[in-house]
Amino acid sequence: MTIKTAYSLKDSIDDLWAELYDVLGDGLKTVIYFGSAKFNSNDLAAGMEKAFKGAPLFGCTTAGDVVSGKMLKQSVIAMGI
Repeated sequence: MTIKTAYSLKDSIDDLWAELYDVLGDGLKTVIYFGSAKFNSNDLAAGMEKAFKGAPLFGCTTAGDVVSGKMLKQSVIAMGI
């Protein structure tokens, strides 16, 4: 099983899910994501559903993000399995 990680610091939900998709690709079994509370959770979920059609999605908000040894703020981090 391969697990890929990606993050985006984009302000636009359309831009950020496109960036995440570019890194994670398609054919994923599951996508788990953590999004900054600055994003409307319903809008973020709709964007992730648009990007990762058919993959079960699990998402929640976060106040601080750590990915690949980097501390991020106001980002979205995703893991594709």
